[in-house]
Amino acid sequence: MITPQIDILQNLEDHNILCCSPPADDDDAYVIAMARREDGRARRKNRHYTSSSLSDNISTAGGAFVLSNDFFRDAMARDSSDELKYWLKGSRANDLPYCPPGRISYSFCELGSMNEYGDPQLDFMPNPRHTLIETIEKINRMKNVSHG
Repeated sequence: MITPQIDILQNLEDHNILCCSPPADDDDAYVIAMARREDGRARRKNRHYTSSSLSDNISTAGGAFVLSNDFFRDAMARDSSDELKYWLKGSRANDLPYCPPGRISYSFCELGSMNEYGDPQLDFMPNPRHTLIETIEKINRMKNVSHG
């Protein structure tokens, strides 16, 4: 019997959404390289895109993010240019274009949710102070006000 988590991971891998790093290799390097590559692609694609719509401004928050509670200190220590540090933490320096944090931390919280058996379950909670999450929450609040 396959557990639901394994089934979900297999489905993601089958749809080329999940990429596994080789055993005993530097998994941080794979995660960071893939996210930065996708971030660069999205930024190039959206470079000339401008809109005043809040929902369209999600694209200005960046193209890819790493969802992790890892601070990637080892990876940042290997990067002598500090470029990775600015991408992971977000750049606010005057000499660099604004870049929201490429890393989104998360937690699991007790918010009163129940599973299909009526048992309490923890809810996934991405960092509410991250630029992308703040934007999504604003959009959801605006939708609720206009529909409610």
